[in-house]
Order: sequence, then C-alpha cells, then structure tokens
Amino acid sequence: MPVETSPEEPIWTRPWAEIDHVVLDVETTGTDPSVDRICDIAWERRDALGHVRARGDSLVRAGVPVGTSVDVHRIDDGMLADAPVLSSLAPALDDALRGAILVGHRIAYDLAFLDAAAGRGEIAPPPRHALDTKKLAQRCTHGISTSLRGLAEAFALPRPTHRAGPDVRATVALFDRLVGELAPHTALDLWVSQSIEGPARMRDDVREVLERAMALRRVVHVRYRVPGRAPLEAELEPWAIEGPHVEGLFAGKGRKVLRGDRILRASLGERSFVPPARWSSGLPR
Repeated sequence: MPVETSPEEPIWTRPWAEIDHVVLDVETTGTDPSVDRICDIAWERRDALGHVRARGDSLVRAGVPVGTSVDVHRIDDGMLADAPVLSSLAPALDDALRGAILVGHRIAYDLAFLDAAAGRGEIAPPPRHALDTKKLAQRCTHGISTSLRGLAEAFALPRPTHRAGPDVRATVALFDRLVGELAPHTALDLWVSQSIEGPARMRDDVREVLERAMALRRVVHVRYRVPGRAPLEAELEPWAIEGPHVEGLFAGKGRKVLRGDRILRASLGERSFVPPARWSSGLPR
C-alpha cells in the first residue's frame, strides 16, 4: 500500500527529465486482497518525454473464481483457463518497476493486490510510494468527475473499459496532461501536489521560484486553485514567505496570503516591483 510519509529514495528528488515512470493497472476477481486475486494486469514504462521503454499486458490465471466481478470487467473463468500465472510475469514486471516511479489511478487499490501477491511470493514487493492520478486530478481540476472515465470524457482521452490495457492507456494520457499542468521539477513535487489531505506543504520548486523572485524583486506568474473553484492565472508580487504560505500583491485580488500547496505552478516574470515601505505581515506564525 502507498504510505503517506514523504518518499526518501533518491529517485524522487532527481530531475523529472532524467527518470522513468511506470503506469500500471490491475483487474481483480473481487475487492478483498486477502481472498481475491489479480486476473488482468498491464503496465507501460516511459521516460519523461513519453518514449516507451517497456510494456506488459496479460490476463492472469487467478486460481480463484472470478465470481460477480465479471460484471465489471467482462473477464470470465474460461478466458483465464490458459492464461499465465502471475509468478511467470514477475520477471518482466520487476524489471519494469525497477528504478522507476509507479503511477496509477486510485493506485492504492492496485498496490493492495500487488502487496498481497508479494506476500504469497508471486512477485517482488512493489514500491512503497506511488503517484495517484486521481489525487493529482483532484488538485488540478474543477467541476468534473475525477473517476478515470469522467476525466477521460472531459479531456477527450482514450476510453477506459475496466480492462487493464485500455485503462493503462487512458491513465498514461491523463498523467501526461496533469504533469503538463503542474510542470514539476521532480517526482517529489508531484508527491506534494497529490497530498490533498493533512497540513499544507509548499512544493520545493515553487518555493525556489518565490524566494528568487523576492531576492530579485520580480513578479511571479502563478496558476492557483482553491478547492471548489476553477484554477486562475495571475501575477504575484511575493513580499514574504512563512512555512507553506506566501504573502504579497495578487494581481486583481489585492494583498493576499496564499497557501503554497494551492499553487499549481510558478514561473519568474520580468516585471520588477517594490514592496510597501511599511506593512504588517498577515502570515500565519
């Protein structure tokens, strides 16, 4: 299962342009990892430019009846009779996951089944941390369903079908769109962006831009989204930073204190500014 503590593996802080990621999806015989099994699995390993490094897509002989889950994915027991067992796919899956960031839609579900399979000795333990396109979409989007089907329809992406292969293709397209929206410097920036529960935390790349702007006294172009509202583009004069908050003149909105976790992306502008000669900070302490 993915954990909420920040990842500490070096790959998470390497430049995003230098690392690979693996988009993965599974279909299962039911929803309980302790008794149900994976019956369909697909993955695609890609670099930051979208070049495919490796693919896998296979039905899996589950060893337990499909039961009523056939109504979801349309995979019946007869289709699985001659399928490979999961352990025979393990070498290719392990190679794909090694040294890459794992990505999926509602990835906790997939990881629960991968963890259970690892506990039975069928595959190697999966990564402890992963990126969730549902949570990233909740950070970035407004007014649409964040189910994979809802997002695919809203953004004209490949259609998911509750089969692992098509759902991976839909998630790949969705992830590309979200990465374009967030423009991360590292995978950790995406991890912070998907942390939509708990205390606010500012991404390191956003903080770096804000601090540089303060030092140079130049404006920052930000894309900012408050939950329940559509994102907006605006120019910010950053006067002060404290913890996950930044205070300054927010173009068209006046003097504001912004939560750093709601800044989707930030870039240094050209215009210079002069902070007020006297002002009392409203930043939380």
